[in-house]
Amino acid sequence: MLEAIPTERVALIRAKKSGEWQCLKFTVEPDAPHTIEMLRLGRAEAPSDTKAAEPLPPLDDAARRNVIDQLVHELHRNYVFPDKAQAIERELRASQGRQDYDKLQGRLAFGRAINQVMRRLSNDRHLRIDVSCSSSPESPRPAGAPKRQSIIGETRRLDGNIAYVEIPTFGDQLQPMTDEIRDAMSAAADASAIIFDVRKNGGGHEQNSQLLTSYLFGDAPVHLGSIYRRPTNQTEELFTNPRVPGTKLGPEKPVYIVTSRFTFSAPEGFAYSLQALKRAVIVGEVTGGGANPGDVVFLPHGFSAFIPNGRSINPITKTNWDGVGVKPDVEVSADEALATAHKLARARVASGGGR
Repeated sequence: MLEAIPTERVALIRAKKSGEWQCLKFTVEPDAPHTIEMLRLGRAEAPSDTKAAEPLPPLDDAARRNVIDQLVHELHRNYVFPDKAQAIERELRASQGRQDYDKLQGRLAFGRAINQVMRRLSNDRHLRIDVSCSSSPESPRPAGAPKRQSIIGETRRLDGNIAYVEIPTFGDQLQPMTDEIRDAMSAAADASAIIFDVRKNGGGHEQNSQLLTSYLFGDAPVHLGSIYRRPTNQTEELFTNPRVPGTKLGPEKPVYIVTSRFTFSAPEGFAYSLQALKRAVIVGEVTGGGANPGDVVFLPHGFSAFIPNGRSINPITKTNWDGVGVKPDVEVSADEALATAHKLARARVASGGGR
């Protein structure tokens, strides 16, 4: 264990089978039953000596000031909401002036204090700072090519000829998972309806969501949304691709998406777009509420920050789900969502209902 506070942990661990080193970070809710709020597992370099697995050195005043200065610089340079960046800087500087952070020598406690300020002033769940398993300015990077993260989980055919496709992530790399999506959707194309399960999906890249959505429409492009990017001051338009490889489910067969409160970011966009287009029925819990895409920037002393530099805009609602989540058409607990969606899908198919 490198560092711990009552609600957060960061640790360097090694997989038994592969021998790969991983940086584990997780946060639990402060109130009982202390449900896991966030869990991240990322590749890390092997420690150079045994001291790398010991608790990291405490932060001093110069280190805290250095982190805040660099964070503020990145916010003003990249954050999609400049007015909120100014408000965050004012509050952070005021806290420094009051010496609020002087006793926070641990990186987790200091990071949590910064995140509380940013969350309160922005209501942006994407905006955050994190700590790594290293105190160096750079995030640990493994040697060799990174492994592709599969975006298709369990697939099976449910009673009533209903296809079930689990999507645990929308990918950790900036490249479309064309083969995986083609194979999964082609296998489901002869189903009478389909259920996508994103209850455990905490994010990924929108191009995989865009590609998957293309299998649910016909021969004409469909406008899914837009993303305004502050660094370029340009707006990117997102459309379905009518010429995806393999076999499409098409625009008529019923689509259901099951969600939980842990569903966040890219899978929310997947559900939100299809709900707005009246192409899917959302079943489950209100999702996490993170709509605005961005990038990771590296800060001193082993910190990094995810700063949203884009704003999602739906062409139908003219807004997005940031801070409020995607509201299900049928709201039930996450545990009941799949059974409920299956029941709805079978009734719809039995009635001869298409879209």
